[in-house]
Amino acid sequence: MTDWKVAEYWLGVNKLRPVNPSQAPQVGTRMTYRVRGEPHDVEITEWVPRERLGLATQQGGLTVHYNYRLEVNASGTRLVLVAAVRAEKWPWKAIAPLMQVTMRWSDRKQLQALENLVRITTGSGK
Repeated sequence: MTDWKVAEYWLGVNKLRPVNPSQAPQVGTRMTYRVRGEPHDVEITEWVPRERLGLATQQGGLTVHYNYRLEVNASGTRLVLVAAVRAEKWPWKAIAPLMQVTMRWSDRKQLQALENLVRITTGSGK
């Protein structure tokens, strides 16, 4: 999940790179990425290898938190994503619920892309 050159394929962003490439992933690590050609910042807010990854990014007056959790079970590993949009001021507070709904749709695509990547690179699944 923290191989950033590969992660950009399933995260749906371009040129995802740590600000300090020699730094191992940890809480506080800052990265940059591009969406539709525009640069954005993202920060690791939670990191427990093989268990949890939290990312936060700010776009306009919205802060978006992505929390990924790996759950090992009898049939393999399940990835759970909880994404939340927060806004402090108007008119962003009015936009946040719409963004939350939109994110649910795009998050499904993101998780499917990650599953496809894992299947292709590991030969797992059918």
